[in-house]
Amino acid sequence: MRKALIPTLASLALCGAATVTLIATNATAQTAAPARKPVMMALVAPGTMLAENTPAPSPDRNMRMPSSAEMAAAFKQMCEDRYAREAGRMGYLEARLSLTQSEQPLFARWKGVKLDIAKKRAADCGQAVSRLDHKAATPVEHMSREQDILKKRLADLDAERPALAALYDALTPKQREAFSGDHRMMAGGGMDHRGMMRRGMMMRPDMRPGPMEPGDHPPPPPPL
Repeated sequence: MRKALIPTLASLALCGAATVTLIATNATAQTAAPARKPVMMALVAPGTMLAENTPAPSPDRNMRMPSSAEMAAAFKQMCEDRYAREAGRMGYLEARLSLTQSEQPLFARWKGVKLDIAKKRAADCGQAVSRLDHKAATPVEHMSREQDILKKRLADLDAERPALAALYDALTPKQREAFSGDHRMMAGGGMDHRGMMRRGMMMRPDMRPGPMEPGDHPPPPPPL
């Protein structure tokens, strides 16, 4: 019996030694080579790679100040559209007021005065743009131009006021409310863009601020 156990014990001893050797070998291998973390690979389309590698465009690449010639052309077009804008506003207001037969002649009189003024001021505006010399005006010249504009505006008010008063006195309270709302919208003087256009002032075609003639502001937005 004892002779039979000796070979069995020897086999167990050899197996244990082999196991210890295997564990030691694995530990040495893990210490020598750093563990590698799994890496996920993704397929990227060529267009995506190009977009990622292309530098972002500069914010100022597509932005530039208009030239003096471009500004002059824009203001010339504004002058030419002046009469058309006033005629369109008159037509809109006439339809909005729903005038009676007795009110229509009074409106026609006031409309005629307004369109006559618009035609004169459009001509003045076009002449001012055409003779632009691109030279900075002296303080005296600037004051003279502003004075001339104010004189013309005062003459326009003197011509318009009698016809306006006669029409307004004949309107009903509801019509007056509609009329006053339209008048306030047009009297705002234009957009406030901090340098391009302010109430009573505008950026001239030569990029210099100057007095703004009456009616040089853009047309009002269409009613909702």
